[in-house]
Amino acid sequence: MRIHVFQHVSFEDEAAIGDWGRGKNFSITRTRFHEGESPPDPDSYDWLVVMGGPMGIYDEAEYSWLTREKRAIKEGLETDKRILGICLGAQLLAGVSGGQVSPNPEREIGWFPVQRIGGESWLLKGVPETFDAFHWHGDRFFAPDNGRLLGMSDGCPAQIIQIGERALGFQFHLESTPERIQALMDNCPEDMAPGAFVKTKEEIDNTMDRCTEANRIMEAVLENMLQG
Repeated sequence: MRIHVFQHVSFEDEAAIGDWGRGKNFSITRTRFHEGESPPDPDSYDWLVVMGGPMGIYDEAEYSWLTREKRAIKEGLETDKRILGICLGAQLLAGVSGGQVSPNPEREIGWFPVQRIGGESWLLKGVPETFDAFHWHGDRFFAPDNGRLLGMSDGCPAQIIQIGERALGFQFHLESTPERIQALMDNCPEDMAPGAFVKTKEEIDNTMDRCTEANRIMEAVLENMLQG
């Protein structure tokens, strides 16, 4: 299995997703858009993982590579690749499929429960009806006509999106490790200004142990996607 990662900033990589893939001896390659790299031809990979980042999908004027990335994600959908979008990646997946992305009424930073909605999906087999996930976002997506909304939280009504049968987007981070969360806090401290759904650094520091269960759920989803 050949997994290709779209990475937008140095401090948000595939984290536990990469650990799972390497444990199965899958090849993992990446396009580092923040370093000026260009996406490969879809024939070069089987599975596309689109990671998060502090930019918005509408920020092409500042991040011109977003235009190339959107085209590449659309090509992945058109060639029926497995696609997993995380946070910004989920917004990009929704956006290229015809859905809208806009600021969420509240920033959502820290651990908050996600509730599954919208019926069953084979991609979510083994995922609890309610589970804790790590969040770090200010935008939200709206499901396009060909998408299914499958999750929500108190702070954001759109948390999980499925496009077709093999593409899935999470607004949250089940792949997070304590090191990745610490990197987010170090690099984006301005996001942690007080808010209704913003945890403090101390609260986040004291809940790093939740990564273990989140990673377990992430692996269940990855195993589902592998079988598809």
